Amino acid sequence: MKLNGNSLDEVLKKEALSDEDIVFLLGLTDYLCRRNGVKPDSKFDACRNARLDRAVYALRTLEENDDACAFEEARCYAENNAIPELTRFNIYMTEDDIRQMA
Repeated sequence: MKLNGNSLDEVLKKEALSDEDIVFLLGLTDYLCRRNGVKPDSKFDACRNARLDRAVYALRTLEENDDACAFEEARCYAENNAIPELTRFNIYMTEDDIRQMA
């Protein structure tokens, strides 16, 4: 896979990427592999065991729900409907969250 002329390996090696960026890219890549019937690259298996210390939610989950009750409902929805490949890393984003980023 090439990203702006760089392989995924090269992108993941760049020091400018945070741990959050790396696991998000890997989770999203795995999700796209599943959706397209492509086997994920096993050379990233060691990274697949990582998990972020704190949960990460889409901004719309955090921003659209000002009161505690509405936030809790949005958080539960995100956790129950998140993309499994992202959930593995403690990232709770749904397909709708990803589509709205584009």
